[in-house]
Amino acid sequence: MDVTHLFAGIAVTDFAAACDWYERLFDSPPDAFLAVKNLDDRRADLARCGLRVAEGAESNGMRTLTVADPDGNTIKFFEDPAGRPAHRVGS
Repeated sequence: MDVTHLFAGIAVTDFAAACDWYERLFDSPPDAFLAVKNLDDRRADLARCGLRVAEGAESNGMRTLTVADPDGNTIKFFEDPAGRPAHRVGS
């Protein structure tokens, strides 16, 4: 399969199992993990920048932080459940 760009945010119940499944589907590991190492530290960083943060949780219990830009677009942060680095550049 020739995929050049894909960004997807999909809620899953088992992060490690989902990563394995999608790596097999696309025959490639992810280029980046959009997760943070420590959600509490990220919350403090965002607050220091004067950004309003909404705290919540996914249906699987994973805590999240959501920030909205002036147009209402949202970015959701979550703590990496696999303990992987917050950002990894692929091959």
